[in-house]
Amino acid sequence: MAPDLPGYGDSTPAETGHDKLTYSTAIIESLLATYTTFPVKVVLIGHDRGARVIHRLAVSKSHYPKISILGVVLADIIPTFEQFAAFSNPATVTRYFHWGFLPNVALSVPMIKAFGPGRFCRMVIQAGAGKNAQGAKSLFDNDSVDVYAASFEKEGVLEATSRDYEAAAKEDYVAQVEDQKAGRKIDVPTLVLYSTQNLGAMADVPSIWKNWVKDGTDLEVKGMSDGYGHFFLEEAPHISYDHIVKFIKGVEG
Repeated sequence: MAPDLPGYGDSTPAETGHDKLTYSTAIIESLLATYTTFPVKVVLIGHDRGARVIHRLAVSKSHYPKISILGVVLADIIPTFEQFAAFSNPATVTRYFHWGFLPNVALSVPMIKAFGPGRFCRMVIQAGAGKNAQGAKSLFDNDSVDVYAASFEKEGVLEATSRDYEAAAKEDYVAQVEDQKAGRKIDVPTLVLYSTQNLGAMADVPSIWKNWVKDGTDLEVKGMSDGYGHFFLEEAPHISYDHIVKFIKGVEG
């Protein structure tokens, strides 16, 4: 199952909120609708916003007794709390400007509409892409980015995206502060993949994740080098596939 997050792509927006717990519930409800025998064994894999949903799912898995999480794969993120903490560095806040811009929904939505949602989407993707020539070819071949740009032009997608970032700065941030205070951490096998060129240039990704995964839990953190950028799942699909399949085989036993 590979869903668009609520409000993104072809999915309808969430009606009850845009925080990651709400998104998690919507996705799990959709998943469970296709099964009749429980619990359903799952490996959860997500990139960027999807990875943040999976992080929340893994920490709050007690909310979902009908699934059994064998492991999680988080692509190119550090926890939301740590992302905001990193903005004390001017270079980081400049590179990740959208984290402060999009949550101001009353401003960001009309401004991006005036600029052109599809145009904005293309520019953000270009900024996050890596410097590897073959990777860029893989990402942009066959007008694939047109799909993302067209989705961003759809009514409601821009606002849902901004609301997602707004929730990150509010409910999601607060939830992670409370998680750390209470010692609630990921306690299932975890694979973190990240771009050494992008995220790795901003933060010590391996050290950060050690503080968010329970002691004694299998944690593997792998940097995607060779100039692959934020979209390494599309820039280097075969390398990403090999890492993920190896991980899945390991947790399946």
